[in-house]
Amino acid sequence: MRVFAITILVTSFLVLSCKKEGCTDEYAVNYDVNAKKENERFCFYKKPEFKEYVPCFGPNTATLLAIDRGKEVTYNPYGKVTTWRYSLASKFFNNNNDLVSAGDVSMSVYLQSQSSSNYSVVFTQLNKQLDNTYLKVHSNYPNMSPTYFPNPLEWRGAGDVWPAFNLFNSIGFSGASGIVSGHPNITSAYSFEVNPMMNADSLVLEIIGQRKHISKVISANESSHVFRQEELESVGRGDAYLRAVFIRYDVQTIGGQTYYLLNAKRVLKEVFIE
Repeated sequence: MRVFAITILVTSFLVLSCKKEGCTDEYAVNYDVNAKKENERFCFYKKPEFKEYVPCFGPNTATLLAIDRGKEVTYNPYGKVTTWRYSLASKFFNNNNDLVSAGDVSMSVYLQSQSSSNYSVVFTQLNKQLDNTYLKVHSNYPNMSPTYFPNPLEWRGAGDVWPAFNLFNSIGFSGASGIVSGHPNITSAYSFEVNPMMNADSLVLEIIGQRKHISKVISANESSHVFRQEELESVGRGDAYLRAVFIRYDVQTIGGQTYYLLNAKRVLKEVFIE
């Protein structure tokens, strides 16, 4: 009887102490609700989604943003392929700081003929979203006529709740430098660093992760910012992006509305937050 009781106690101890290992992070693609013992090696993550950085400057302001996303070189059986990408975005805020419609919004680009070096200026229209934001994402593929940003850039708005406008921006684009900092860790503070870029006005440093994304706007000549350990922990473990956006500003006020015309370059780096 005594041996039987001991056997029951030992068996109960083994059952209680033998917890199922698995991924306990609900943001992982293989999250196991039945797992009781965390094992980080079992967690797998998808790449986080993100939107372009489009700042708001308050009531009665418009943000007109042109982003040079740079060139990407790839290779196929026929040789080298260079793809140039850009994004255009705009937002219009009334005196209550609500997003409003500006009708059709477009910006000028150079369109080069595929058969010659001749080019013409055309206007590419931004796509209006349901929330009255505007966005255009473009990639130049080999079977398309190449396009380029002209100088000056010309923005047009047909007008709606926000009045019609026609603006020129001749500030040009800054350079863009690489991200030199490595993989973050949620157990410590993290110094996000890029190489200095003196001809930009400001620099936006962003960490885009599984749970949220955090950012800091600094002067471009500072080139680094330390995110606190608590901030890293809020972003969460897993696949993430570091994004640096180098911005030049032109501010114009017309008829009581202030237009922030921003020219930006951005770089992106994939990391894993330990």
